[in-house]
Amino acid sequence: MDNGCLCCSIRGDLVGTLSDLLPRRNDFQAILLETTGVADPAPIIFTLNMDPLIRENFRIDSVVCLVDAKHVRQHLDEVKPAGAVNEAQQQLAFADKVLLNKTDLVEPRALKAVKKRIREINRFAEVIETQQSKVDVRRILGQDAFDIEKSLEIDPHLLEEELPEEHEHSHEHGSDEHGGHDHAHSHDHKVRL
Repeated sequence: MDNGCLCCSIRGDLVGTLSDLLPRRNDFQAILLETTGVADPAPIIFTLNMDPLIRENFRIDSVVCLVDAKHVRQHLDEVKPAGAVNEAQQQLAFADKVLLNKTDLVEPRALKAVKKRIREINRFAEVIETQQSKVDVRRILGQDAFDIEKSLEIDPHLLEEELPEEHEHSHEHGSDEHGGHDHAHSHDHKVRL
């Protein structure tokens, strides 16, 4: 996928890439979307839930956040400009699973403090302690852990498209073909994301 404006690249490239995969969807059971570094998961969740073609063929299985136990506090404590999102906090808040990595590199007291901080941000996510990011894939894939209602509790405006003022272009999306009713339940024919 291309780089660029997150809202545009996510809405454009992600939808395009997933649409291109539709004819081959019987060739795979799941697609893993990885955001590099610290990224706000809200635009991805928005896109996967609001695009009619994507919503009908794919579903979010779980949001997994990889946390560096040794360095996470500096990211969580980073002061952002007014109106800016602390992406590290957003990742933790939206996570269904937290992979707490590098636990072998921190003292037990520091690890306990990091886990407490994670729980202050997200008390529901399963925290899985890891070293060198080793985890049984069955603990993070095929979990059916994502719940749009939980995400809406975190961000009640998540499914409302609001572009920052500096955007000088517009986005058009198809109308809701389900008459506005909640369509967050899963279907067996959907590919897990």
